[in-house]
Amino acid sequence: MRRILSTLVLICASSIPTVAGLQLDPPGRPNEDGHTINGKLSRDDFPLEERFAYFAHYSPTVRSTAAASMRKVGEKAMPFIIRGLQSDDRHVVRTSCDAISNVRSYSGVKLHDTSPITPELAATALPQLLALLDRDDFYLQAGALQALSRCGKASAPHLQQIASFLADEEWWLRASSAAVLQSVGSPEADPYSVDLARAMLREQHIMCLNSMTQALRALMQTSTNVGEVVVAIGEGLANMEPNTLRRQGLQVLESVGTNAVIARPHIEALVSEERARLEQAEGAAADVLKKDLGNLEHTLKIISGQP
Repeated sequence: MRRILSTLVLICASSIPTVAGLQLDPPGRPNEDGHTINGKLSRDDFPLEERFAYFAHYSPTVRSTAAASMRKVGEKAMPFIIRGLQSDDRHVVRTSCDAISNVRSYSGVKLHDTSPITPELAATALPQLLALLDRDDFYLQAGALQALSRCGKASAPHLQQIASFLADEEWWLRASSAAVLQSVGSPEADPYSVDLARAMLREQHIMCLNSMTQALRALMQTSTNVGEVVVAIGEGLANMEPNTLRRQGLQVLESVGTNAVIARPHIEALVSEERARLEQAEGAAADVLKKDLGNLEHTLKIISGQP
């Protein structure tokens, strides 16, 4: 939490005008407005060195636009991106990560993304990205993980370190770690699928939970250890918050259909408990229990092969 607050303070401070009312523009570009910058970055003939210069801009919006502008160049952008990953300026480093990753949300990995920065090109920055994982800076670590999720199978030899972030205190890192596991896929990520399932079961942040659920559902389609994951989820459902959070775990079970039938006893036990609780509940609490019961019964039908 303290790291989050520190980052927010840095971002806010870097966006505040000076006492004289002048914006903190780079030297030689006093008061350059965002519209002008966007116009430059949208031009196909805008020099790459100039695009790269905006990686150091004080505005996160400009940096994001600069990353997108560099990304669309593809292979020619990689020397600039790799240089940026080794910068002493953390904003330049993170923007370089973003130019690779093309991740703009925590709803999961864009596995079919058409970015000109292909997984093969992204993998040329693998040494620099892995080095960032050792930095004591979750802003840079999250950026590196998201960029590694673009590297595909090239990230596979490093999954032990990457999967360790599933237990990090920062949800950004937990979500980004799940994204890499999803992008690597089976069979390389299979040994970490149970770890991912257990991380999902204890997750309380809904955005991170969405990312973990999508990653796990994707892995389960080709995983060699579906049974172990199903058992872990079945045993852990009782500890998940009814309805909203528990629904995510149930969706993973539903995604493998009758292969999840071994979780049936756990779900049936939950149904019995929820029905007993419903008899004593009133108002909003009763509404939550009714929704949760509906979810549990729906999952039971699917994993039992019932129409």
